[in-house]
Amino acid sequence: MPELSFDDLLATDDEQKIIEEIRSIAKIGRLPAGIDLKKLAWETRFPRVRNAAAMAILALGVPNTAELMIKLVNRADTKGTRGTLLYVLNELKAAVPLDTLVDILVNDSYEAQEEAINLFRNRRFSERERTDALSKLRPLKRSKDRHLSLLASEAADLLIQQ
Repeated sequence: MPELSFDDLLATDDEQKIIEEIRSIAKIGRLPAGIDLKKLAWETRFPRVRNAAAMAILALGVPNTAELMIKLVNRADTKGTRGTLLYVLNELKAAVPLDTLVDILVNDSYEAQEEAINLFRNRRFSERERTDALSKLRPLKRSKDRHLSLLASEAADLLIQQ
C-alpha cells in the first residue's frame, strides 16, 4: 500500500519517491482508494512521473487511457518527453490523429519519433488524412537533417502502401 496520499503525491518535490510509489501501485495490480493515477499524470510537472503513471495506468488497464494519452501528447508541455505516452498508445492500438503524428516526426525527440513511426505502421488512415500528411512529409524527405529525412521517407512510404 502506498505510503503517500494522492495530495502528497501531487505536492511533493521528491520525484523519485513519487515514481517508487507509482511502481508499487502497479506491482500490487490495483489502484488503492484515494489514488487517481490519471489525475496525477495530467497534473504533475515531472515528465518522469507522468511517464511512470502512464505505464502504471496501462498495466492496470484503467478505462479511457487512450483518450488521456492523446490529450497529453497534444499538450505543448509534453514536447520532448512524449515517447512513453506514444508507447502506451501503441500498446493500446489507439487511433492517434495523423496530423499529431506528423508534428511529432518533425518537432519531437528521437524516442517520440520512433514511437510515432510505429503508430504509422499500425494504423489505417483515411484518404484525406493521407493526402494532407503526404503534402507535409514529401518536402521533409529532402531535409538536410538526415534523421528527419529518413523518418519522413519512411512515414510517406507507409502512407502510400496503405
